[in-house]
Amino acid sequence: MLKLYIRPVCFQCPEEEENSLSLLVESRREKVRTIKGKENRSRSIAAGLLLRHMLLEEQIPYAEESFGLEGHGKPRLKKDGVFFNLSHAGAYAVGALSDVPVGVDVEQQNRFWQEARNRKLAKRILTEAEWNWWKDAGDDPDVTNGSEIVTKVELFEEEGDISFFGGEGVGTITQEGLKIPPGQPAINPVPRQMAEKAIRKIIGNKKANVTVSIPGGKELAKKTFNPRLGIVDGLSVLGTTGIVRPMSEEAMKDSLIAELDMYAKQGHKTILFVLGGTGETALKEQYGEFQCILQVSNYIGFMIEEAVERGFTDILIGGFVGKLVKVASGTMNTHSHVADGRIETICTHAALHGAPTSVIKKIYDCLTTKAAMKIVEEEGLMDIWPDMAQKASEYCEKTAHKMARVGIIFLDGQNEILAASENIKEVLSACRK
Repeated sequence: MLKLYIRPVCFQCPEEEENSLSLLVESRREKVRTIKGKENRSRSIAAGLLLRHMLLEEQIPYAEESFGLEGHGKPRLKKDGVFFNLSHAGAYAVGALSDVPVGVDVEQQNRFWQEARNRKLAKRILTEAEWNWWKDAGDDPDVTNGSEIVTKVELFEEEGDISFFGGEGVGTITQEGLKIPPGQPAINPVPRQMAEKAIRKIIGNKKANVTVSIPGGKELAKKTFNPRLGIVDGLSVLGTTGIVRPMSEEAMKDSLIAELDMYAKQGHKTILFVLGGTGETALKEQYGEFQCILQVSNYIGFMIEEAVERGFTDILIGGFVGKLVKVASGTMNTHSHVADGRIETICTHAALHGAPTSVIKKIYDCLTTKAAMKIVEEEGLMDIWPDMAQKASEYCEKTAHKMARVGIIFLDGQNEILAASENIKEVLSACRK
């Protein structure tokens, strides 16, 4: 039996460090007090906490009476057949627990984080699946940024498979259509392959159990797409390289594709795209339940193309007119950093409906869509909204290469139906349950 552990030397404030020190046995506290230098002191406390975690996990009391001293003065466990060793350097403390005498070492390299991201440090000292690190999300707006990831590897004498288990904070798959079957922990194939490759280099064909935990992951998962994907009670372990890419938009698109793939594998051919939760709620209240719903944010064109590739034949898109009016101008990404043109589009359709120059000028001077909507209503130009919804539908069907019907529903500022495209009855009928 060999178990390896690693934890970051990371305390948010002096109070946290002092509180952590109080959890250690007196002999360890005395040792810490003799250490010079704040960083060395923090490392020693982290190593003590790691040992405490290791022993408690094995149901060995973390108390003075559990320890003795070896001939050269190093602490040992009095319990027969259980051996431990600790090491710390730089930002990490590591520990090993075994049924035979064991040693472990960690060393710091220059430019630690860059090396760690390339997994060079892991290859030299530990196996990849034995990492326990503070996840760095780079530039992504990632709710998991700063989360601790704890990986425990249990080794066996006999040959066999490497099996993966979800510990605290790792979700469980409950629906068909994802890369992992229902009932399995939400640890995707690539992370599994990476971990298995690294472990096999060390243990050959021996059997091993890998348990991944993310403390606090159950609460964090509520802020992710996991509940919509049928992943319950925790986060997912994703990724393809182990290196964080500063591509927030790409991360968002990857999440959307995962949900779209799930619906496609379940056999769905129709789908409702909404821009956000408010639009979803409004459309459900108006029309009841839909076969499948996907919040696509700003990525209208991208998701239409992806849906068509997966065989979807009817797509309903609903949301606030202030966003979807952009689609009526042919803009398929509604984010403000890509394009705007909302007021200009409303002006164009107002002109096509015979509005005088003075009215068009009033609309053009508006700073918001809501302000423009008020003028449109006051001037009796409400017929422009169905025309704009129809134009948006035509642009979307062009993006779909005429391989899918695309219906459009505009919502007003009170989440009531403002207008819809001409094909709305057919598309709505196909998409509803």
